Amino acid sequence: MDNISTLSALDDNELTVFGFVDSIEPSEVNNKYSRLNVIFDSASVEKVIESNGVAESYDDVYIIRMMTTTKRFKKRFNINPGNIKEGEWYKITLKTRKGEPPAWILSNVNNFSGPYKRTNVIKFEKVDENTTVGTNGQLALDSLDSMCNFIPQNPIIRQSNFFVHNSEDIFVRKVDVGQGCCATFHTDKDTDSEIIGYYDVGFPLPFNKKTFPPKFVEDSRVPDRGFILLSHWDYDHYYLALSISKKLQTLTWFAPLQPGGVMATVFKKNLGANLHIVTAPRLSFDNNIEYIRSTYVGSDLNNSGYYIRIIYKQYVALMAGDIDYTYIAAADKININALAISHHGGKGSNNPPACSSVLGYAVVSYGYDNSYHHPYDANIKEHHVVGWTVLSTAETSSLPRGDRWLY
Repeated sequence: MDNISTLSALDDNELTVFGFVDSIEPSEVNNKYSRLNVIFDSASVEKVIESNGVAESYDDVYIIRMMTTTKRFKKRFNINPGNIKEGEWYKITLKTRKGEPPAWILSNVNNFSGPYKRTNVIKFEKVDENTTVGTNGQLALDSLDSMCNFIPQNPIIRQSNFFVHNSEDIFVRKVDVGQGCCATFHTDKDTDSEIIGYYDVGFPLPFNKKTFPPKFVEDSRVPDRGFILLSHWDYDHYYLALSISKKLQTLTWFAPLQPGGVMATVFKKNLGANLHIVTAPRLSFDNNIEYIRSTYVGSDLNNSGYYIRIIYKQYVALMAGDIDYTYIAAADKININALAISHHGGKGSNNPPACSSVLGYAVVSYGYDNSYHHPYDANIKEHHVVGWTVLSTAETSSLPRGDRWLY
């Protein structure tokens, strides 16, 4: 059954998948409208059975978003959703059924850009060492680990210097992509100046596509040569390259060694020799840009990623990706006067580093009216308290939406 038919059939039939927990956004404390959001990189049970342990295509691969309250979910499945962790696998059965916890499912049609379908979760269980798949008793975790086993062609394990550019100038533009994250490194403070590289190339998932700008010309600016530094393997930080700006896949990628589901694994394979998986603690780019591994030890994708520190003339800029400020080395948080706020102003963006100058800009990248309720007001206020002038890529009472320069 093709993907469109599969989504249509959910009204009358069940679809069972194995879902890798890609990202979690907890419900906001003291906000009765906030819900837990979990994104799963998922593959149908049939694909897992038929794959022979190899993931080569996006067929029968789905992005699933589940949104629920802790109380409702725990009562229905006897699982506290607060205990769901990134990197775990769950067996999920979906079917349109009134009263069950809601979910949204997206297939690979149109490069995972939609349409998507609202459905419901009717069965939900953690995949453990006893979970089997198929009729021969094959252990599910063995099959899934094999499918998502990615062996990098060009690993980087030592500190190195890359892309030394003729220009000594470096300027950083946070691109308005709505509910996502994308930044460009320019040779001049001009949108049309040469781009030498990127920190993340994000795009909102279709569940938040309404936040994407109505006019977007960034695809025409992608250079023929350059680098992409990926903070971590969450969709909203690399999805632009999968969907509407595929030329980005031809650039040279540097990314953390992190686990992923079937979709992320296929994407990594498709990048081929352009992808360099990094385990080195620190890399240098163009003499000014430092790509630095967080201090976090664990499987959480957000916190186990890489942040950016830039020293340019009188400016010192910190770009946190989705990393909790706690896991940025103390020495890298001092004497900074430009900041890209962590995680769209959501989880992990409290307790920010202080601004070291009279006027320093902290840019928060998010899409207005997104489903995660980013940014959190309390976290933005904390940035003001420690001296930052906060600018947003989304529309505010004082500024229309748009790109923002860090300095």
